Amino acid sequence: MRMQFYPKKASGGRWIAAIFAVFGVVFLLVGIINAFITLSGSESYLESNSGILSLSFGFMGAIWSLIGFTILKMTSSGGKKRKRLMAIGESYNADVTSVYNDTFVTFNGRNPLVVECTYRGNDGQTYLVKSGRLWEDSVPSLEDIQATVWVNPKNPKEYHVEVDFHTNLHEDCNINVVDLR
Repeated sequence: MRMQFYPKKASGGRWIAAIFAVFGVVFLLVGIINAFITLSGSESYLESNSGILSLSFGFMGAIWSLIGFTILKMTSSGGKKRKRLMAIGESYNADVTSVYNDTFVTFNGRNPLVVECTYRGNDGQTYLVKSGRLWEDSVPSLEDIQATVWVNPKNPKEYHVEVDFHTNLHEDCNINVVDLR
């Protein structure tokens, strides 16, 4: 049986980014509206407490909006890149060299797996590539993993690693797989 691994999507980052973006826009609007109200008065803008308040709200809103929209942009572009590379890219069978836990990222006390593999390009050069973060509970053996690398023919630094597990899984295992018979 051939099974293909699909990593679980973490949607928590998008919610946090959306909250940052919404609060940033609200703070920015409050700062702009407060600035217009203060400017209509006869007092100097920067000497009034209201002017300093509106500058603070506007600055905080701009920063929060920038953070939120940047994270939203980064999280939404991942699937598009994969689909584009699978449509126009060249595929290579890769040799898996190692599987390790990415200790830089911890979520709910767990670390994601990263599969590191090599492939030989059309130019004869050997490339070392890494998969994205795979959220699994167990580390499979190297014999049970096969990887396909999709590479942009014009830029070999732009790639996507697709990981396939060939193993017998127990029903009580907590691995998300799809049967591709």
